[in-house]
Amino acid sequence: MEQHKIYYKNRCIGELEISKLEDGMSAKFTTDGDMDKVLKSIGAYKFNWYQICKKDTHPPFDLNGQQVNVPYIDPYPHGFALEKNKNFIYWNDGYPWYWDVGSVKTYKNFDGLYDITCTLSHNIDGNTLYYEDIPYLRENSELEFDTWLVCLDKNYNLIKKLFNFSWKIKSKNIDNNIR
Repeated sequence: MEQHKIYYKNRCIGELEISKLEDGMSAKFTTDGDMDKVLKSIGAYKFNWYQICKKDTHPPFDLNGQQVNVPYIDPYPHGFALEKNKNFIYWNDGYPWYWDVGSVKTYKNFDGLYDITCTLSHNIDGNTLYYEDIPYLRENSELEFDTWLVCLDKNYNLIKKLFNFSWKIKSKNIDNNIR
């Protein structure tokens, strides 16, 4: 486990704790005091995570059934499938943030999965924002990620990337390079 003080314009606004999991990564960002007050004091609306998958030996497929190019935003905006099967989509909103902030559009002719646990509101508890990623690994899978704690405006546009950590996972063995 690693801990880091998070600063915005030379002011400490909280602490980030990053932990390896057996099959993924987790983090929690805890603000110094009430989260809404901290957000207001820095002119932001919400905190969230932004993640880029920079290496994937088995990239997912987009909603058109095309394999996505690496690097890509994770989760892939609007939805993705692990196999070339339009009837098994993992849905998400069209924003690039790790946790869904908007409504999720699904289509009648697709059977897909949507999980409320992937929403921003589900991953905030008081003054703490959580992050967890346990990627689905196939045989000979290798994934590498860059993950940022970010702050957003009312339209869910990026104001600032606050902290970045990198991590990778390969065949159930995880390593990380936190920075």
